[in-house]
Amino acid sequence: MEVRLRASIDKFGFYKPIIVREVAGGDELQILGGEHRWRVACNMGLTTVPVVNLGAIDDKTAKTIGLADNGQYGEDDAIRLSQILRDIGQEEVEI
Repeated sequence: MEVRLRASIDKFGFYKPIIVREVAGGDELQILGGEHRWRVACNMGLTTVPVVNLGAIDDKTAKTIGLADNGQYGEDDAIRLSQILRDIGQEEVEI
């Protein structure tokens, strides 16, 4: 995956923003979508990336957004996915 992301960023630039929320009273940001892109950007030495900050949203909403983003663009970890679904009180999530 990293090779594909690096090639995409090299060719097209960083056109899809990282989705984050504010945690710890707004002093920290948590990535909800785009962690792989962020890691590749760091490995490439990029010092800035586009970010969309959703503000201080609740955990359930954050997990649901993360699932939606990962379902479209990422790879699922089955064990972590089942835990997140239990945490948000759903066995299935429509994305």
